Amino acid sequence: AYGYAAPVTWGPMAVGLIGIVWFVLRNLRAGKRYREAVAKDKSALPQPPLLDLEVLKNRSFTVGTITASLAFFAFSSILVIMPLYIQTDRGYSATMSGLIMLPGAIGQCISQFFGGRAMDRFGARPVALFGSIVLTLGTLGMSLVAMDTWIWWVSICQFIRQIGMGFLLMPITTWSLNCLNGPSEVSAGSSVTNTARQIAGAVGAPVLVILMETFAALHKQGGASAVAASIFGIQWALRISAMICLAMVLMVFFGVKGDGAGRTRDIISLRSLRERRARRMAAN
Repeated sequence: AYGYAAPVTWGPMAVGLIGIVWFVLRNLRAGKRYREAVAKDKSALPQPPLLDLEVLKNRSFTVGTITASLAFFAFSSILVIMPLYIQTDRGYSATMSGLIMLPGAIGQCISQFFGGRAMDRFGARPVALFGSIVLTLGTLGMSLVAMDTWIWWVSICQFIRQIGMGFLLMPITTWSLNCLNGPSEVSAGSSVTNTARQIAGAVGAPVLVILMETFAALHKQGGASAVAASIFGIQWALRISAMICLAMVLMVFFGVKGDGAGRTRDIISLRSLRERRARRMAAN
């Protein structure tokens, strides 16, 4: 394996980070030019930005986007780390590894089905808070794995984790988009949040794997065997993932509020009331 100081290790990550910064700056400039042209009512408008990052000025939308991105960051890394534990450290086949992780997908299907109904009844905040807490508990449980852990414990914890993901993602996404104004902002917001999730998911796996290998190398220097060092690194990577999930709990608890955090029917009623008031003011 290459060392951390080797260009082949840090080079691609540096290039990716530079690319993300360039992409953000380019879209900010393109958005500014486009809005200035619209304000001046020019007949020939410049090309609109691929992503309208102006929606991030909305605090509630930004909170929802960051929360969902952190969820993808923590979630994607587990899908890489746990198969390493199952196959490399415990000696199971790739087929068995897939079967052990499979119940998690079933759990997310169930939670997304009931999560939508729960949001209609209770609102986005309590459902998202429940989901983030369940996700944190499942990740903490998974961090207890050891060399002699019952292998299906991983399956149970993954099932719990993905139940939490299902109850978290749907309400937090709906709430953040409800906080935007008008179809154009909602469309731009949907693109931004989807892009942020994909970037967070792509970054999460390599970052936590690097941390896992760092902890494993430090433990191995103390005289531990290769397998014991690997499991030590996995445990700490999972603990860091649990800390990220705990940060999501705090963000939901303190950040998800306002009209969009209520029940769906209340949100619809409030919007209808605002539209009627706007029409009356326009008529007068």
